[in-house]
Amino acid sequence: MHVIVLERYPSSQRGGQERSLLDVTRTLSDRGHHITLIHTHPGNLLPQYSLFCDQILTVHTLNLIKNWRSPLWFIQDLLKISRQIRVATAQSDSLIYINQPYDVPFAAILSVIKQLPIVCHLRLPVPKKLGLQCALGLRRVNQFISVSQANCEGWRTRINVPITVVHNGMVPDRFRRTCDENELRQRWKIAPDDRVICSVGRLDHMKGLGTLLQAFAQVLKRQPQSLLLIAGKPLQSHESYRIELEQLSQTLGISDRVKFLGHVDTPIEIFHMSDLTIVPSQWAEPFGRSVIESMMAGTPVIASRVGGIVEILSGEFASGLFTARNIEDLTQTIEAHLHWRSNDPSLGDRVKAYAQERFNLADKLDEIEKVLVNTVEKSI
Repeated sequence: MHVIVLERYPSSQRGGQERSLLDVTRTLSDRGHHITLIHTHPGNLLPQYSLFCDQILTVHTLNLIKNWRSPLWFIQDLLKISRQIRVATAQSDSLIYINQPYDVPFAAILSVIKQLPIVCHLRLPVPKKLGLQCALGLRRVNQFISVSQANCEGWRTRINVPITVVHNGMVPDRFRRTCDENELRQRWKIAPDDRVICSVGRLDHMKGLGTLLQAFAQVLKRQPQSLLLIAGKPLQSHESYRIELEQLSQTLGISDRVKFLGHVDTPIEIFHMSDLTIVPSQWAEPFGRSVIESMMAGTPVIASRVGGIVEILSGEFASGLFTARNIEDLTQTIEAHLHWRSNDPSLGDRVKAYAQERFNLADKLDEIEKVLVNTVEKSI
């Protein structure tokens, strides 16, 4: 099968959506499928794509943005791409795979030119306004995949095409410890007796970091050895939001116990040396990749009871859920779990085993591959 993939920003610095697409396409390539990547911007994931893609092509835009040049670029890129794409297998064995609905205008017209089906992976929640060009383009999509049932229900109000729910998956071997916790803490200059709480992800308003800082200030009053690590940088918010968070930590009198790490290329180390991971999202997280990453590393998670997160933290791990924006609830939930290493020493192993069993990338790729193959077969 030949999979033509559209991606705007092949960069790990934007969030889990881009890294998930890399995982899917790389594994499809490992299984013998041919991958063509079409992207608009450079990114630090391109060297990894170059290791397995048959072609990597660049275009100006994937939709008709509002400036006089964009329609011309859009048409030129479509004509160029339609000529450049080498169909690695039989034409009838190809499809277009997009990672978000906002890329559907380019995908829709390319599908008409090349007579190919489209599969759209819904990794974002349904927007309040979709826009005319996206709404029209979605009518060309043959099949949708949603990263959670919660996200699927939101999108069902906008589209009538079948949606298959497939949770994100990870490769368990990537989360093996390469050194012990004491060595990690020495490297990051963290005291051995500190109780480390971490948050890994974008520094945007919707991620609820203000709530986390206020809850941590309450925790610190009773747990003075606590330390909060915040890894990530703003994406939708501006750099001023990071400054705003730093100022809030100073106002709360906790700045000496909060470390803003910026973007971290190896967040697995952060999870390994942490006692808890906090995901305080205020929006309906479509899935919550950092929840799975932390659990794969054996670190329990405290997270907002929103969106797809509820589908991850189920069973005994549902005790880690709290009401979004509720500072008191988050404070109490952190305090109830912070000392699990002494109160429930096997919890880390149980967390890891649960994540490996339910969110293994190989199993999830079986489901995604089946959707892609069935879509191609139906289009023939």
